Amino acid sequence: MPEEPTEQEPLDHTGTTINRVEGDSGTTLQARDVHGNVNFGAHSDTDVEIVLLPEQPEVVVEPGGECTSVPVTVKSHLAEPVTVTLSLRGAPTSQWAVEPSEVTVLPGKRARARLRLPCTATEPSAGPKHLHVVARHRDGNRTWRSESGIDVSVRAEPGLAVAPDVTPAVLKGGEQTVTVTVRNTGNTHLLGALKRWTTSGNDAGYLPRDGVALPPAGASFELPPGEAADLLAGVTLPPPELTEKKWCLPIAAWLKGAEDPCVVPELTVTQPGWLSEIPGYVNRLAAWGRVKHGPYRRATLAVSGLAVFLGGLLFGASVFSSQPAGDAAAAAAPPSSQPAAASPVPPRFAPVPREPMACTPGTTVVYLASMTKGEADEYAAYFVQREYSRMNDLKPVKLHYPIHVTDRAGLCPGLRQKLDRSPSMADYSTFVWIGVPTSEGADICQKLDRRQTFDCLAVPLT
Repeated sequence: MPEEPTEQEPLDHTGTTINRVEGDSGTTLQARDVHGNVNFGAHSDTDVEIVLLPEQPEVVVEPGGECTSVPVTVKSHLAEPVTVTLSLRGAPTSQWAVEPSEVTVLPGKRARARLRLPCTATEPSAGPKHLHVVARHRDGNRTWRSESGIDVSVRAEPGLAVAPDVTPAVLKGGEQTVTVTVRNTGNTHLLGALKRWTTSGNDAGYLPRDGVALPPAGASFELPPGEAADLLAGVTLPPPELTEKKWCLPIAAWLKGAEDPCVVPELTVTQPGWLSEIPGYVNRLAAWGRVKHGPYRRATLAVSGLAVFLGGLLFGASVFSSQPAGDAAAAAAPPSSQPAAASPVPPRFAPVPREPMACTPGTTVVYLASMTKGEADEYAAYFVQREYSRMNDLKPVKLHYPIHVTDRAGLCPGLRQKLDRSPSMADYSTFVWIGVPTSEGADICQKLDRRQTFDCLAVPLT
């Protein structure tokens, strides 16, 4: 009698194939092991073939150049005509698309389309892109994808524009704060700072290096393509001359990854001369005593006053021109024994008191300005004065609200948590704001004539 096996013999898995079948709807069927030389498979869905036909293996597009296009063919192996919509996958901008977006393909025939890849100076960003074309049946039940995509490379073309904003135009010498706008005009991410630089002796028309004040580490900026930032700089001008004078600011842009700074010769401010005041001065003299005095006496007063005025200008100009360039800037500052003249903009280093935010339910906090620690240390007074000036220009007067300054730690807990969750607000430490009733908060930014979420952000307190 044969012996019974004590252990079960292992199964022979030779020729085993895992059965994996995918239907048109995407359902996957997974079977158990199948023994023997039997194979199960599913026919790939090639009823509609999509082929991209670039002239080169890699398509290179130039920023700001002519629109690049790539031919596309769509062939149908179905027995009936089929209408499909074509879309582009992997596109970095909505401007990149397939045209036409819908084609009808006859059995065994090909329909033609094109990829349109326009490229401006700032969009899309530089770098490689991988694109595919997808066709979807009009009824939406079936889709087809191009068998192979194409690689598109957007050539890097960095660009930076720097310009000052001086309002009003400077008439008298002395210190003032100007806004310098930096704008990313290229298609790369820019990280850098504005810093002072020392001009050579041959650079005529430049202010001395000490005539510009910037934070010790420079006024830093980080700009995606197409974005801009406003930075503050202190400028000290000498007394005005007889005629208009254009000063170049000794400010350069240091960009991360660049070996040399980018000097901006067009970064200038214009200082009107004293002669520009003469027409207004003559008109005021001629109009003085218009009723009491006759034409002859008015003319005599005007000519006499003008002569004294011009004599003083000529004397002052001769004294100023006899000073070296370095001493001329120093002459603009008042003596230490005399109080400095009042300025519409507070000194850049003037302390600004902070206060905790009043977290009163039923009110809305309106953010007017956000400052980094460096900006708050050096320019807080300017930010507050700027908001007061804007508020004073509003009409009607009933829209005027007290302006508050609060450090991050003094914000309401709910608002501070929202800021902590926002990576873009991580560097801001000090905030300028007003409080309004919630009933007025919905359209307060429109009333203040500001762009929502840019320099006016209303947040209700609950």
